[in-house]
Amino acid sequence: MRSCHGAAFDDALYWGRSVQEVRPVLVVDDDADGRELLAEAFTSEGYTVLTAANGREALDLLTTAGQIEPLIIILDMEMPIMSGWEFLHTIRRYHRLAAIPVVVQSGSPSATEGHRPGAVSAFLTKPYDAYALVARVKRGEFGSVAGSLVPI
Repeated sequence: MRSCHGAAFDDALYWGRSVQEVRPVLVVDDDADGRELLAEAFTSEGYTVLTAANGREALDLLTTAGQIEPLIIILDMEMPIMSGWEFLHTIRRYHRLAAIPVVVQSGSPSATEGHRPGAVSAFLTKPYDAYALVARVKRGEFGSVAGSLVPI
């Protein structure tokens, strides 16, 4: 089930809030605890966070919810219904979504096998420090799609 954490998107646009509040972080993970931990970490730093339990939910959110364009997508690779790679391949076909930075997360280091260079900004191996990830996003380290995977 998708959800929104933090300030309402329309209200943020109306009241002239910061980019981190207006452009949400999208967390896509089938692990509810993992989604909530990341949502809490980003929300604590003032970000609006959208969550989805699988790639299909995330795709629906991005394509049917009024042209939402996330600041960054934190994407698990091994999910039911639509995997992270299927989701990634699909969003790269949408012009407005193609350049959104994507940080891949997986419990399996082999999840990067078969990746297309330039497809993601970074790769996280679970478990990792959610607050360290937020700090890196806040510093703008994932400002665009990178040329290759960068382990962090």
